[in-house]
Amino acid sequence: MTARCSVTAALILCLTALNTEAADVRAYVIARTNGEVAAAPYRVATCISDMNIVYSQVGLAFNLVECAVVTSNELYVVDYTNAASRIALCNYAANTGGIELYFVGEITSSQARAFHTKRGIVVGPDATPRDVSHEVGHACGWKDVYESHSGTDLSVEGRPRQEWMPDDWSPFYPRTMTQAGIIQKLLMYGRSGDGHIDIPAGDVRGLWYINVFNHATHNWTRDWRISLAPVSAWHGMNRDPQNE
Repeated sequence: MTARCSVTAALILCLTALNTEAADVRAYVIARTNGEVAAAPYRVATCISDMNIVYSQVGLAFNLVECAVVTSNELYVVDYTNAASRIALCNYAANTGGIELYFVGEITSSQARAFHTKRGIVVGPDATPRDVSHEVGHACGWKDVYESHSGTDLSVEGRPRQEWMPDDWSPFYPRTMTQAGIIQKLLMYGRSGDGHIDIPAGDVRGLWYINVFNHATHNWTRDWRISLAPVSAWHGMNRDPQNE
């Protein structure tokens, strides 16, 4: 069962007027049959607001064209490690021509507060608007970047160098600034927090990974590396991000 969310029509019309060339966003708030709703209307509005603030750095805006409450006990809780659970949720809407946000009551089997799939972005009850903006970055084609991670012995150390951020280099960084400190300010920094906002013009050296499928074990593993990470506005950015 679907019902119109009580985000005001004025808000939607305002965003539409301001962002005439914005990427469309549809929000689906899951509710239980007992009336328990995964997210209040203001959470949807603040997520869209933060997305527009963050992505104004690169001239990308987002337009909330639909906000609906979807009543489903089965979709209220999503299991992060269960593909069928994720697909069942994110297949509620498909090929909408934009991004779909799914606000759920609980994410199990993971400490993730929100996560991105090619079918949509799942938003848990503890996710902040900046968490959502970060996940939208994955829809733009960007990777998580770290200074260190428990999954590897590799770590990023030392002062910034021009070859580590060739499109964003400045010789005037404070003496106390480190490459790790720069990474921690990036939107695509892999740890949660509202302080991460920067979208660099070019790729930045950091610790990142790609998922590799092992045909022998039929498992996915992370291939960690330290190099220029794809986190920038002009490297492979999908300026019209969409979910299937």
